[in-house]
Amino acid sequence: MQTMSAVQLNPEEKQLYAYCLGLLKARDYSENELKIKAKTKGYSNSTISVVLNWLKQQNLVSDRRLAENLLEYYKSNKGLVWLQQKMRQRQIPTEIIEQVLQNYSGQPDISNLKQLLAKKYQISSWQNSNQIDPKTKRKIVNFLSNRGYPNPYNLLQQIFDN
Repeated sequence: MQTMSAVQLNPEEKQLYAYCLGLLKARDYSENELKIKAKTKGYSNSTISVVLNWLKQQNLVSDRRLAENLLEYYKSNKGLVWLQQKMRQRQIPTEIIEQVLQNYSGQPDISNLKQLLAKKYQISSWQNSNQIDPKTKRKIVNFLSNRGYPNPYNLLQQIFDN
């Protein structure tokens, strides 16, 4: 790996490099997010591309790593649809999103969901779905849908069946 002194960066590139490092200290950013932030600061496209290439060479910016981290962080309580949307929001390229989510089954942990829903909606027993008020069932379906789980009705039925 090259050191910073081995690469001749002009003052503007050094300034952008320092700015990007400051951003990356707080959290991971996708390449496109950094590009947008740099453009709003008024840096030229050539300066941005030089600095982003340098950051990628140093492995400080990786869209794939960001997608994998987002998946790992949110997979326990969010669904596949929500995860895809979050990754799109973070400007991760579609190919990378598809690659990362290819091995993810998207199947939620039913026991964790039961606990969460029981606490949220004060449900004491999952044995009989008729005991639960239809209004509460709609709320649960909306909750699951908002969490990005595909087919929330089927998921609710799975919860009752287990």
